[in-house]
Amino acid sequence: MKDAILCVDIGTSSLKAALMPDSPKSIAYARANFTEKDESKIAREWVGALKQAVEELKQKSPDTGIEAICISGNGPTVVSNNGLTLLWSKNAPTSVSDKKSIWIPRLDAFRKLHTHHWYESDKIFGTPEYLIYRLTGNAVTILPEERFREIYWTEEQLKAEGFSDDEIKKLPPFVKPGTLAGKITKQAAEETGLLEGTLVFCGAPDFVVALIGTDTLDTGMRPFRFKRGTESLHSYSAQFAKYPHNAVDYSGNVECGGNYSRYRKQVCNF
Repeated sequence: MKDAILCVDIGTSSLKAALMPDSPKSIAYARANFTEKDESKIAREWVGALKQAVEELKQKSPDTGIEAICISGNGPTVVSNNGLTLLWSKNAPTSVSDKKSIWIPRLDAFRKLHTHHWYESDKIFGTPEYLIYRLTGNAVTILPEERFREIYWTEEQLKAEGFSDDEIKKLPPFVKPGTLAGKITKQAAEETGLLEGTLVFCGAPDFVVALIGTDTLDTGMRPFRFKRGTESLHSYSAQFAKYPHNAVDYSGNVECGGNYSRYRKQVCNF
């Protein structure tokens, strides 16, 4: 029997999972596609998708034990206690004037679109945090690094946009990637096939995990390569990405669409 970490990533249309030993190469990989047509209910599929992925991984590697779980996911997706979802990709109305935060406009949009659920929900989650909550019963918000705080939210930013103290309390406290979030509960074990008591760790937002996975961890300068649709790939040696964390630069092919451009302008100021 060999042990591995169950690494889980929640995407927009599927959940991916892999058994990772103490090496860069996975032992087994599984993917569970979401079937819910109403994307506002898609978070309610995540536990079932995890069960499906775990069953497939056990079939592929029956002699591998899961010693811990690490969860990452897309964002800024907003999820209520009961799994009502506002995906990061959905166009939604907002009157937020804050230009730094990528989360506050989504929180405001959820509040406008799903007012009843907003006020009825004890907690409001991001993508990996909701699955962590379902597995452990503990509520956290994963902050990639302290310099991301204004890109997420501060109390001052939220109050400036009209969020009350009671609304702010819905947002779970910040924790660092790698934080032990809790253990698999008895109910979660029954729902997923995972062992009760298995440790669950916080991953990070998917773009941060992608930087870590590509070993983009050191300060430096790397040229971006942009591709628009089916046009030819062009290199722009004068353009650099400087993100507010140790992995400040990314070298590779980047989809240069509207969502990326807006994020780049907010975070990088160019």
